[in-house]
Amino acid sequence: MRSLQIRLPLIAIAVLALSLAVSAFIVFEALLLTSEGRLDDSVEGESLRLREFIALASPGALEDGQGGAPSEAELTEIVERFLDQDDRSAQYMTVVRIGGQLFTTADAPGALELLRDGGQLPSLGASDAGQLTTVDTPQGEVRLLGLALSVADGDDASAVVLGSLDDVRTKAYIALGRISTAAAIGLLLAGALLAWVIRRMLRPLNELATAARDAELEHLGDRVELRGRGDEVDELAREFNRMLDRLEASVFEQRRFMSAISHELRTPITIARGHLDLLDGASGDEIAAQAPEAIGLVRDELLRMQRLVTDLMALGRAADDDFVIPEHISLRDFFDELLLRVVGLGTRNVVIEPTDDINIVADPDRLAQAILNLIVNADLHAKSHTTIRVGCTASPDNVALFVSDDGAGVDAAIRETLFEPFVKAEGRRGSTGLGLSVVSAIAAAHQGAVWLDTGPKGTTVSLLIPLHPNPRRSPNRSPEQTQPALIRGQATR
Repeated sequence: MRSLQIRLPLIAIAVLALSLAVSAFIVFEALLLTSEGRLDDSVEGESLRLREFIALASPGALEDGQGGAPSEAELTEIVERFLDQDDRSAQYMTVVRIGGQLFTTADAPGALELLRDGGQLPSLGASDAGQLTTVDTPQGEVRLLGLALSVADGDDASAVVLGSLDDVRTKAYIALGRISTAAAIGLLLAGALLAWVIRRMLRPLNELATAARDAELEHLGDRVELRGRGDEVDELAREFNRMLDRLEASVFEQRRFMSAISHELRTPITIARGHLDLLDGASGDEIAAQAPEAIGLVRDELLRMQRLVTDLMALGRAADDDFVIPEHISLRDFFDELLLRVVGLGTRNVVIEPTDDINIVADPDRLAQAILNLIVNADLHAKSHTTIRVGCTASPDNVALFVSDDGAGVDAAIRETLFEPFVKAEGRRGSTGLGLSVVSAIAAAHQGAVWLDTGPKGTTVSLLIPLHPNPRRSPNRSPEQTQPALIRGQATR
């Protein structure tokens, strides 16, 4: 696996090197064009000065001038005077031919001096007068601007101003080399600085990787240190710590849940086994006397374990997509069927109130499970003379299916956690502590909520089921979504 600490600097340096190379090429081309333009300006300017100087000294020396042409000696004197006072020969060379004589500026670029010393200076062509042209020479290309002259005795005479393009290009290449050297040094320094910065910035990611690698279910207390910069890395570290918080809480709840399940299962198993052991060691008369009571106790404990397993299975499936299968149901028909189930429970003093024929979208089996859990819970915790009422009320937004009793109300010590798993009142045997958790999960699966209204005059628990559930809501629910917010009413009963 290649480290980001290596890959990121290399990628950044490659991009930077490419950018510098493109920039250097653009600068070189611009410098070359500018230098060639300046050379052309210098050649044209020198040619113009020579023309003006000769025109003032002897207008007839120019082919298009007026007056008589000077003699060869006169023209020679004019040219020598011009060359003696010319101090602008750093970029060009002025060359004048009069008959067989050759006159040039004393100092000139090296390439032009080599051409002069080797007798290879280009001459003015018949059609080149007044035109700036490029000529190939043994010393490279030169720029040439010529001027035709007239002499009285008829000898040929001409003047040209030469500028070396190779000298200009050589200077441009030297500048390019200096730019490249500076760019290379800058690239090395920038690469080293970038590698240090990236290494520093990636340090929190290394800590995240270490924390993730070292995280074990048995030890989730370590957290990644926040740098306080408020950047994306800090946000990642913050979310990672929150994930560890949730994981730690989940592991704690899982352990607590498993511990509670173990306790709830161990108690009825111990009781049933104890009574069976008594019967196993008893005589025939003792078995005949104790068997009915022992069988009744074992049956009660087995029924308790059956309810516990049923509730555990319901809670385990609460996050599944098919936990509820909604359909259009009539509440009047629902309560008619519920009455038959209540009779089968053998629960005393249960009154199902008449209801209007309201149609809702819900899972009738899950709703019945929730209502029956509430009835059983009320029966277990209420007094013998308590009346349990079951019914529903409707509003424009939802329908409330309620189970109400006129008992002493829910113990204040457990009201806040009443719908959490394995929460039950002290001294209440027969309750699994899961029934109300199942009720809460069923309400959440229907996009609803649970309403608790309890006080000294009784308790009412209502399932609020929306009349118009959101069809776009995802059927996938996280464990948190299987527990709706508990809505507490005023204890006015």
